[in-house]
Amino acid sequence: MVRPIPLGHSNAEIAAGPYVSPSAVEARLSSVRLTRDARNRVEAAARAWQQHGHVRSRG
Repeated sequence: MVRPIPLGHSNAEIAAGPYVSPSAVEARLSSVRLTRDARNRVEAAARAWQQHGHVRSRG
């Protein structure tokens, strides 16, 4: 669920995937922020980028 963040996707857009609710996205992103010691979704995305390299876009 972290990959769509740097692409500018909202929680609702991320949740548009199969079997994912907006509240599930919000909960998962909160967990990601805690484990990456990030204050917000931008820092979480930046840390994911640093750890895993580039993020592929959809399409």
